[in-house]
Amino acid sequence: MKNSMPTTNLPSTSSTSFSAELSATVSLATELMSRASVTPLDVGCQAIMRARLEALGFSCKTLNFGEGSEAVENLWEIRNGTANKGGESNASAPIFCFAGHTDVVPTGRESDWQTPPFIPTIKDSMLYGRGAADM
Repeated sequence: MKNSMPTTNLPSTSSTSFSAELSATVSLATELMSRASVTPLDVGCQAIMRARLEALGFSCKTLNFGEGSEAVENLWEIRNGTANKGGESNASAPIFCFAGHTDVVPTGRESDWQTPPFIPTIKDSMLYGRGAADM
């Protein structure tokens, strides 16, 4: 069933307009959601995550699973210890590992969507688009 609710006074449906007006978290989500990363295609999502996480001190490694047209790349990110106030690593601190995926399943018929699946949209303070509720 299609929803004809009007959008709120937040940014337009173009994902590029989100970055200056919304939080860094929502901006990152919209940047990733605007990429048609349908399995097994990544279309640069992991490079975005790698750059963000390496800047925070994570060590990133690409893991490959499957072969041929079924091959899927995954990203394994791990950070040993946490930085203390002086900026030094604390080796006795817990290890933090981030594991997830950046691909989505096919959209099905786009005509069944209330908003275009790869154009992140905010309606009534909710973020809509392919992958919005995935992780």
